[in-house]
Amino acid sequence: MENKVRKNPVRFAQLIQQFYNNTHIYYFNGVLRGIAETELQIDGSIAFDVCQKCHQLPEKPCGREISWLFQKLAYLPWQEEALDMVIYYALKDTNPQQELWRTKARADQVYYDGDILQAGINSVRGSAVSAIAKLIFKDKNRTAYFQEALEKIVSDYSIAVRSCAAEALTAVLNYDRDLAVRLFIKLCDTEDILLKTSTVDHFLYYALPTHFQDLKAIIIRMINSEIPEVQEIGAKQTFVISINIEEAKPLAEQCLSGTDNHCKAAAKVYAANLAKADYRAFCEQSIIKLLGYKDCCLQADISKC
Repeated sequence: MENKVRKNPVRFAQLIQQFYNNTHIYYFNGVLRGIAETELQIDGSIAFDVCQKCHQLPEKPCGREISWLFQKLAYLPWQEEALDMVIYYALKDTNPQQELWRTKARADQVYYDGDILQAGINSVRGSAVSAIAKLIFKDKNRTAYFQEALEKIVSDYSIAVRSCAAEALTAVLNYDRDLAVRLFIKLCDTEDILLKTSTVDHFLYYALPTHFQDLKAIIIRMINSEIPEVQEIGAKQTFVISINIEEAKPLAEQCLSGTDNHCKAAAKVYAANLAKADYRAFCEQSIIKLLGYKDCCLQADISKC
């Protein structure tokens, strides 16, 4: 059905208004997905009317598809009433009720192969939070309208949803860096496992150059985490920022004598920056220190530099 809607979105936008509330949810979702994916130009008021029609359904079963439409059409000049719809699903929908990424689908496998972010973006609240991220990326001034909701979203009981919120906070960095960092610190007040997600990694990369001191405690927590992926991301961000920020160098020095994960992160960072004239001397000195490390596998990694 989506293919037909993509080719003629205006026709189906009009047709959906004739659907009874008890029409199978497949048809409502099909129209939403088709309009979201259309390559044709579509008027914002038409898209909003479709979302509003689906939003008023009993038990509000279309939250994920409505959020997807906002993600794909974030460039449209949405009015506040439309943004309120996204906020509703980000705060009030009950899905997810559990952390599916750590829930067994079968005896030997968990849902989403244990991927926290995938579980988040495939949930209703997580999808809505991802929509907020896209909307702010397209217009940073929307941050002011979403701020009250973001203050609550960063405390969501679901780690999967919080992983989506990290992307939204990366978007907020373009509007108010202090606000983004403050909310990120609140976001991280949960299990260490959140800190291994790519969205947290991306936030740190963009935020650390201006807010290293504010985020230092989180970086130290990551470096000392018992989760290898968290250790490596924390070390990687430390080495990246230490190239330009003097205050980060002592922490980077500590990591050089740390675990294999710390040292492998260092090797990757310094190898990636070795060819840059401004960083070459610093990276060469750091690589020399790493070459003294006893792990033969690590030495092989460094030798590729």
